[in-house]
Amino acid sequence: MTHEYEGSQTTKKSPGTNTKQAVCNEPCCIINRAKMSGNKPANKKISSNDATPFNRKKPQNETSNDGKTRNKKKINEQSNIKTKKKSARKNEMLGIEAVRDLVAGFKPGMIVECDILKFEVLNLLGSGAFGSVYCCCETNSRTEYAMKIEMIPGPSDNFLRCLPWEEEILLRLQEFELSKRKNFASLIDRGTTGDNKFRIMVMSLLGKSLIDWKKASHLGNRFSGNTAWKIGYQTLQALEFFHQAGFVHRDLKPHNYSSGVKSSDELVYVFDFGLVRCYTGKVYKTAIPEGAGTLGTLKYMSLASHNSVVQYPKDDIECWLYTLMDLYDPASLVWGNCTVQTDVGRAKEALLSANLTKNIFTFLPNEYAYLIKKVGQMVLVEPVSKRPSEVKKIRYESFYMILDRICEKLGYSVNKPFDWNTPQFLKKMKKPKE
Repeated sequence: MTHEYEGSQTTKKSPGTNTKQAVCNEPCCIINRAKMSGNKPANKKISSNDATPFNRKKPQNETSNDGKTRNKKKINEQSNIKTKKKSARKNEMLGIEAVRDLVAGFKPGMIVECDILKFEVLNLLGSGAFGSVYCCCETNSRTEYAMKIEMIPGPSDNFLRCLPWEEEILLRLQEFELSKRKNFASLIDRGTTGDNKFRIMVMSLLGKSLIDWKKASHLGNRFSGNTAWKIGYQTLQALEFFHQAGFVHRDLKPHNYSSGVKSSDELVYVFDFGLVRCYTGKVYKTAIPEGAGTLGTLKYMSLASHNSVVQYPKDDIECWLYTLMDLYDPASLVWGNCTVQTDVGRAKEALLSANLTKNIFTFLPNEYAYLIKKVGQMVLVEPVSKRPSEVKKIRYESFYMILDRICEKLGYSVNKPFDWNTPQFLKKMKKPKE
């Protein structure tokens, strides 16, 4: 089968494709040739939450001193947890107040000058604890972009800056040709406000997240088979490139995939780099410090995350599989409504080892059994610490071959538009509840 998408080392090219690389003069490429000064990263570390130890009941004949020591230690631990919660709440309130000031300051029509270009603020898209996202346009071309604003922590503030790390990742991705990084947003510009209170990053404007499209689907919180397969194919290519660049995402889910802004855009984008880490050993000063415990979203996170061990590309592929299954039919994730982490972990192990008692293929085509088996063979191996060199290498071609087989047997096509780009879907789309 001919692969319609370009950008993967293992992806075949369509006949007659012009492989000559053109020089791009778009702002996202100009930025790679410009000298841009970045702020020094805040030298702060995340303090991991203290785990509560297992306290067994002491027999009555044991000394009371041990019991008093244990009780005192438990009280101290509980006190520390309360202190941390108060500190976190204080920082959250500080962030909310800062965002209110931010929203009040960045009004439609305001001109923001970054390192290279000037942008006009159009409207607010959303806000979080310590930052906001706006739709803006470049003052000359009127091209629309997304502008992220993040509060810069002061000497007494105890929260992390995320934008410098996201900028670093996007700049690293932009070292590659556009055909490879097509499923990721481009960094357009960056800067800080004149009072040095907020950091600014301008990037490609993306469309709705796939979780929003899925919820609005007239098919009932799911996509058609062709669209789910096409999303899986594109995001696999995106992951292959992302891993080639030296990163693992660690939080893949429908919430972190998005469509393009235009209906003619037949690409799916991967975003949200909050849990991204470099697995190759290269040190980035802007990288967010590692925290202890599980990472990601319970429904989609890898078994490595369940066990709180270091994650590698193979773990992204595992999350990619769960996401693909959920896009096809949420009922195929039998642990979808479970909130007990150990039970979810056991169900995932059962799925990957073909020991799941419930027949998921009443919701999923039988052809997906080969894909599940392949991921299981890759994941259910010796601990990472015993074979670190092997887990960093994935034979992506074997996954493409399975996806090609699914495409052939089920009659899918890369030329069919995504559900959300069809008039039938938009006409029958469920309207959000007011």
